[in-house]
Amino acid sequence: MIKKKILLLIFFIIVAACNYEPLYSKKNINFSITKIEFKDESKITSLLKNNLDNYINKENKENNYNLNIETTKNITTTSKDEKGNPKSYSMEIMIKAKIVNNNKQIKEKNFKETFNYSTEENKFNLSQYEKDIEETLINKVSKNLILYLTKLTNDS
Repeated sequence: MIKKKILLLIFFIIVAACNYEPLYSKKNINFSITKIEFKDESKITSLLKNNLDNYINKENKENNYNLNIETTKNITTTSKDEKGNPKSYSMEIMIKAKIVNNNKQIKEKNFKETFNYSTEENKFNLSQYEKDIEETLINKVSKNLILYLTKLTNDS
């Protein structure tokens, strides 16, 4: 028992001494978003804009990007019961981003996240659950966009 505790303590000391730092931490970000244009205004665009706010108009960055973003949200019925009532759904959030640098479009990339879920008897609970799913998917898509911009910056 004492050996296990000592090994666990040594493990934590080694891990703490490793000086771990996330690969895509804010220190490694060498880009700034100068302008974001959305094709439409929706909950998706406002959440996405909030997630990208930390990267807007940062000074002393090598690459400055303008983003033209088109968002879509689709909810489809994936299965039905014997009576024809929906049993499960699939929610898909997709972002089509055009990345512009120095007035030249350099990339166009689609980001998509999907989540499957079952229906609930209580429609209010289902609505709340769908809102949570939507927010989670938007967060994932915006992280993927930030990672892509970071990779794009590091590759150039």
